[in-house]
Amino acid sequence: MAVTRRPAPAAAPARRAAPAQAAQARGGRANGAAVGGDQQFASLNPEDFSQGGLLDDMDVLFTECRFVEWDYDGAADKPALCLLVTMQYEDQGKQETSAQYYSAGDLSRFIPSEDGTHAVSVAGAKGLNSNTNCAILLKSVIEQGFPADKFGDGDVSAMDGMSCHINRIPQPKRGGAIQNVNSQGYERTVAIVTKINHLPWETKPASPAKTAAKPPARGGAPTPAARQTAAAAQPAPDDLSDEAAGILLQVLEDKNGSIKKASIAGASFKHLAGNANRSGILQLLADPDFLGRDDYGWAFDGTTVESAG
Repeated sequence: MAVTRRPAPAAAPARRAAPAQAAQARGGRANGAAVGGDQQFASLNPEDFSQGGLLDDMDVLFTECRFVEWDYDGAADKPALCLLVTMQYEDQGKQETSAQYYSAGDLSRFIPSEDGTHAVSVAGAKGLNSNTNCAILLKSVIEQGFPADKFGDGDVSAMDGMSCHINRIPQPKRGGAIQNVNSQGYERTVAIVTKINHLPWETKPASPAKTAAKPPARGGAPTPAARQTAAAAQPAPDDLSDEAAGILLQVLEDKNGSIKKASIAGASFKHLAGNANRSGILQLLADPDFLGRDDYGWAFDGTTVESAG
């Protein structure tokens, strides 16, 4: 898509004040159903859960974890709450990025916060349904050593920057209209964390555990040297500004001119299919400085990107 830069105005346009976000809720009860102002957040502690492109057997990096509304690419009658985990991994020497959605329940119980870091209670619900894929993922993360108190008042972005190994397991048996096989007859699965290699706040990765001498399904974890090699082979993010802007303008057109920052990555993937610069473009689309530029035809208030004019 051709991109025409707009001349920078004499003064930057006024931006809407960012809504109250997670930082205002830090005084809430840790691990429980914390309350921020008049908003109650979902607990991410498994003890509070109520009853109710497929990556497998590989090392990945959780670059961004956010709650979003998702309609399963139009396959669902109505959108649902999902946890979108953007993962980076190495495939045959190339750095790749994948958007993995984890169902988190009906929007009648929780909705995403403005910045996507929390699930906001709609009707006094305390915890996520333990039968959802999101709850299964979070339980696996904590079982592998992620301290539950790091989630604070329910901030799922605490997992941003976590390096881990994932494996797929069968989804739990669910009643009603939900089937455990897809339209092709294959059993539905969910990717869970089976080993944490590096927690986000650690200064260096933990020593890798000894594993059986067999090649992983899709390549191992990228080493620092491999990351540097891959980065050198790709255009610098600044060189991709026009291309990233074109992608974002297409996304804005798809979304009637407005999209939350937390949803940009997931909405961009269909426009990035087969694009060799995908990782660099996604880096820019997650960069607040890039989104805050005023010469491409949109405005960013810190939470939402909107078409300008």
